[in-house]
Amino acid sequence: MVSSSAHHFSPVVFDDIHYHIRPYDPWTAYAQSKTALVLFAVEASRRWLEDGIFVNAVMPGAIKSNLQRHSGSGGMVGQGVLLASLAAKDVSDIILLVRKQPEGEHDPRLRYVVSGDLLTFDATDPLFSDVDACFFCAGISSSGVSEAAYRRVTYDMTLRVAEQLKARSPQMKFIYVSGAGADNSGKSSQMWARVRGEVENALLALFPGKAAIFRPAVILPTPEVQSRTPAYRLLYTVIAPVMRLISATTGKRFLSIIDIGNAMLNITRFGVEKTIMAKPDIVACADRRR
Repeated sequence: MVSSSAHHFSPVVFDDIHYHIRPYDPWTAYAQSKTALVLFAVEASRRWLEDGIFVNAVMPGAIKSNLQRHSGSGGMVGQGVLLASLAAKDVSDIILLVRKQPEGEHDPRLRYVVSGDLLTFDATDPLFSDVDACFFCAGISSSGVSEAAYRRVTYDMTLRVAEQLKARSPQMKFIYVSGAGADNSGKSSQMWARVRGEVENALLALFPGKAAIFRPAVILPTPEVQSRTPAYRLLYTVIAPVMRLISATTGKRFLSIIDIGNAMLNITRFGVEKTIMAKPDIVACADRRR
């Protein structure tokens, strides 16, 4: 039986298995189901031991499969950047390039441009004239994906959007969310790091003096914004309180999605001072006031 280490996060609440009393939470429900599998394995082994039948519950951890190519980042960073932009009084217009029209956000500054396939994106819409900056947060996980497929989304799609926007707004800045460990020397043994590095080099060449590359590592979510990917949400449910406790007791600053958004806004306001930015650089940029 395939269980999960998520069983550590919730017992089986026999008095309220179906959440008739408690507020429903999908992640504790998931954890409870995994605990139930463990309990089933223990009891089944006890009952069938004399017949020589053994039942095991295994907890394999993250499993690399082709299903993961659909998970991506869950849009957590993009949502945080949007929140920071909406909170900024000097932001007059926000253009969101999306695959489908979202629901629930009605700020008058928002403009949606729906493009089902960004690999064929065409910036002919007049909205893309005189854009100040592009905050590019899209991407996918490399887990379970071939190099060709990963390159198609990570490199080809990013450069398609960047080149189209540059043609319409040549003065614009381009801020790209890469990742800690990306390698623009081409020497890394990790495929994803090499491809990300190629994207970085291409963007820096396309936007000389106007491109900034963010290489964040662990990013702290906010209560309003969570990853849509179940595995990531479960992970953040566990580590976020620990990160906040460490921050409160030691003064250590963890990078938040709002920090990323504020840093992008400050680059738009004040210009690019550093092209490759790790966590300390992003935090310093986010805190800049002039």
